[in-house]
Amino acid sequence: MDFNNKKIEQIKTTKTILIFCFLQFSVFSFGQISIKEIKNGEYGTPEERTLQIDSMMQTGLGLQEYQYPAVHEINLRFSIKVEEEVVRQELGNWSRYRRIMKIQKEKDKELKNVLTAPQYKKYEKGRDKMFWEGVKEFFF
Repeated sequence: MDFNNKKIEQIKTTKTILIFCFLQFSVFSFGQISIKEIKNGEYGTPEERTLQIDSMMQTGLGLQEYQYPAVHEINLRFSIKVEEEVVRQELGNWSRYRRIMKIQKEKDKELKNVLTAPQYKKYEKGRDKMFWEGVKEFFF
């Protein structure tokens, strides 16, 4: 019985750590910004964060002039949405994770309609790389 309780606690701790890593390193595609830092105002407003994300995407994906306004609008809308629905809410890790995943899926769907296929693949790789680098840094 003691062994099972210990194992359950290890699983819960691991899940919490993975959720934390995901939140910290994945939600703000191409930007390593934590929820706590945003709440403390360390990364400015959603508008300021959007400009940082736009810049990283411009450099990393080579956005064309005609793509930039649409990408900026998507990034801004979803930065505001994350701020309102996740950052400024008192949520548990699991609820925060589910909301962020839902928001990220919506954002990805919209970006897929604006980016070219090669740009979108590069975007996905960058987003995923940030997540795994965060996990590696956190655990090792």
